[in-house]
Amino acid sequence: KGLVHSGDAEAQAIAMAERQFLAEVTHPGIVKIYNFVEHADKHGNPVGYIVMEYVGGTSLKQTIKKSDTRLPVAQAIGFMLEIL
Repeated sequence: KGLVHSGDAEAQAIAMAERQFLAEVTHPGIVKIYNFVEHADKHGNPVGYIVMEYVGGTSLKQTIKKSDTRLPVAQAIGFMLEIL
């Protein structure tokens, strides 16, 4: 997961807090955090990345694109319940 505003100190602080929180959480619905790294971009600016476990499957966007119609209400509610 790359940081969108990696040059922004506030964004860096938020990412660090997210990394620290998620690294301590163990739950089947939350991905495992392995590391937080920084690499320079082509301009030499640091870009931060959170290294997470791989989660296979399809995204909600891909699921919607595959369907010729809208998601059935029951399926949409099921997705929302998983998020909560």
